[in-house]
Amino acid sequence: MSNADLDPKPHQIRLRAAWEHARLDSRVDLPVDWPLDLDTPFQISRRFGRPTFDPASEIVFLRLEAVPGLLQATLNDVDLVTCSPLSQKIDSILLIPLNFQPKNLLTLTIDPSFWSSRPESAHNWGLVSLSIEAISSETARLGLRFRVSPTAED
Repeated sequence: MSNADLDPKPHQIRLRAAWEHARLDSRVDLPVDWPLDLDTPFQISRRFGRPTFDPASEIVFLRLEAVPGLLQATLNDVDLVTCSPLSQKIDSILLIPLNFQPKNLLTLTIDPSFWSSRPESAHNWGLVSLSIEAISSETARLGLRFRVSPTAED
């Protein structure tokens, strides 16, 4: 019996703790208040195991919220999304390819230059989770769902 048989609501796996930040030589937990003195693009990454789901009846999405300045997201070195941080903020659900490995690496590339004109954007940054959802006819038809909200202009 799959998660879809038990509960039609998505099952969320939050990716909060243990993000590696090479430049700061430390780990960070999301959401985070980034220091405003970061001035060049940087990456954070997090390892996780293959999520348990039934690929015949469920699909896994990567949910990225509150990630202004996001340039790129990759899973196991496969590009999931690339965007312009100066024109958009991500408020989306992105499909992760179903070819998970036993061990996975999610990497986010972030450009803090976006924060110079909007310092509040560096605070409470990053709500990242995996969402396991039942495959509906709409999900199967669309294959990929995402919503990008334009950033409000000053």
